[in-house]
Amino acid sequence: ERLDPADRALLELIAVAGDAASPALLGRVGGPAEEELDALLRRLCESGLVIEEPTASKIVYRAAHPLIAEVAYGELPETRRRRLHAGVAAALEEFHVGDPQRLAHHYRAAAWEADPRRALDVLVAAGWRAEELHADAEAADHFAAALALARTDRPSMVEELLERLGHARSRAGQFEAAAAAWSEAAGERERSGDRPATARLRGLLALAEWDRGRFDVAEEQLAAGFRAVEGTAADTELTDLHYVRLQLLARLGDVARLEEEAVALLSLAERSGSRQAVAAAHLARADVAFLHGRLVAAREHGLQALAVAERAGLGALAARTNRHLAMTTVNVGDHRLAREHVLADLAQARQAGSPTLELSARFFMLAIDVATDAWEEVLREADEILALGSRVGFARGMATGLTGRAFVFAHRGQPEEAARCAAEARELYGRAAEADRHIFTMVEIAEATAALAAGDPARARALAATAVATPTVLPCLGLTVLGEAQVALGDPAGALETVSRLGGLGPDAPWPAACGSWVEGLALAALGKRAAALACLRRAADRLDGLGMPFQAARARLGWAEVAAAATDDHRAAAGRADAAEAAHRSLAAFDRLGARPFADRARRLLRALGERPAPPPRTATGELSERELQVVRLVAAGLSNAEIAGRLFISPRTVTTHLQHVYARLGLPSRTALTRWVLERGLTPEDT
Repeated sequence: ERLDPADRALLELIAVAGDAASPALLGRVGGPAEEELDALLRRLCESGLVIEEPTASKIVYRAAHPLIAEVAYGELPETRRRRLHAGVAAALEEFHVGDPQRLAHHYRAAAWEADPRRALDVLVAAGWRAEELHADAEAADHFAAALALARTDRPSMVEELLERLGHARSRAGQFEAAAAAWSEAAGERERSGDRPATARLRGLLALAEWDRGRFDVAEEQLAAGFRAVEGTAADTELTDLHYVRLQLLARLGDVARLEEEAVALLSLAERSGSRQAVAAAHLARADVAFLHGRLVAAREHGLQALAVAERAGLGALAARTNRHLAMTTVNVGDHRLAREHVLADLAQARQAGSPTLELSARFFMLAIDVATDAWEEVLREADEILALGSRVGFARGMATGLTGRAFVFAHRGQPEEAARCAAEARELYGRAAEADRHIFTMVEIAEATAALAAGDPARARALAATAVATPTVLPCLGLTVLGEAQVALGDPAGALETVSRLGGLGPDAPWPAACGSWVEGLALAALGKRAAALACLRRAADRLDGLGMPFQAARARLGWAEVAAAATDDHRAAAGRADAAEAAHRSLAAFDRLGARPFADRARRLLRALGERPAPPPRTATGELSERELQVVRLVAAGLSNAEIAGRLFISPRTVTTHLQHVYARLGLPSRTALTRWVLERGLTPEDT
């Protein structure tokens, strides 16, 4: 306010112009002659308010601190601010600056002070350019600004802009805003009599509403789409609608309707010659085969769908097929090939710039890591999923990350943390748990695993039974947890029925076969059939080793050792105990390496019972704690609750929980009591806080 009016006016112009504030532009917009402009700039630089920055081709001026620019810009009356932006836009046009995104910033801020026709053209071009760069939030802002101008200046563009705005909002994870744009666009297309476009938009709305958890509304939108194309020759739009229905039925796990959809798509393909219909029909048949447990048939149909989609350049359909093939292949037991399919899916998602597609691909990578006992990778992937899901506001995406954490914490002896993660995942899913069975079954399997770790096999059996009723994603894992819970409850006959179901996942599927041998071994041991149990457990351990599943192999080997060590009634008992000790030592090494403390403790107890001296538990942490994590653990040792810690550190209780989950995983500790002991043993006294 103490500045000379001319100095202040120039500072305000510099704040508006941003990185375009060259002497030529400042002279063109501000009006002072060259000598006067030089003097004004010199005074502002000497005052410390403005700095001069040489670039490759020119000199530009900017405020010395962002707060200076913010205050100068904020103090401008709205009318003058808009006129200055309009002047900067006109100067940039005069200087032939061709970057539409750079121009769009000033045209948007100028509002009606600039030529609305030119502003509309620039904003649309900037939106297209942002789409190409996958800057979807920025594209949405440009299209929204263009839409506001088009409503008055060019009504013929409104429908197209609404549709583009919906796509940009959807890719940015702004589902509610996307649905609003598409809904208005659908109404406009309907009124203009464009039935194919109406059908296309209704299909998009069905998917958007499903992702928002509004399942009845999604069904209504899909039905409206089919009505729009009824009696027309719009085969492309009809195929799109069938493909949308296919995706929704797969999420529901509705086998009967999926079979009907496959027939409908094949009929449509024969009539129209649509390659998309052919690929989608094969994908529907792959879904049906998977849900029936015919993994080899599911893979064959999936490969046919992928070949057709890739030849026809159907990128989104190829990505979804790769996801399906990854799911099928990991259940068979070929995790290397499963990873290749997921990486192809992830590459497509990134190319499309869709955070929701990327979250789906990342979840399947996490599922593969869960299946193959790659726990550090699971935790890393879970963190990335949670960060991305939080950034775009996709709750169910975040739930999948929490599910991965729950599996690892359960096996590492942190059942309370595992249960907390699984419960939060269920809460995030909300009503979607009823209709999106495709992914939610993993939450139920994680809950069952946590219940087993907490010593509640009855709850584990109930949860696992519910999960495998819709056998999606990892039915092999779900059935294995179910069989283990049945044995723990004294129901070996039920476990043997589960073994038969595992055997039905095939044929020629080595992972289900190995898991079936393990559960069968547990059931036979419970029935007192020692020799048969040993044979099954040995076979399971060898197969799981060969598949690269170290935790599962170590569990089967420890089970074998426990049964072998119980032999006391023949001359081979001593040799059997020696073999048992060797197997227990080998299992212990794997458990220690993975941080599976409850199972390591079990192996040590067995070794001591056999007269062996087991290796001491590893002392340590798998990594240093951050400064914030140290603050949290010291406050835990001081006896504060998570809510009290959150208040002390000015963070949310959920953030405290996240820090503790990381700490427990990194240090391999099972409880707050153990964490307090860890703090005191290292001299990190609570008073240090």
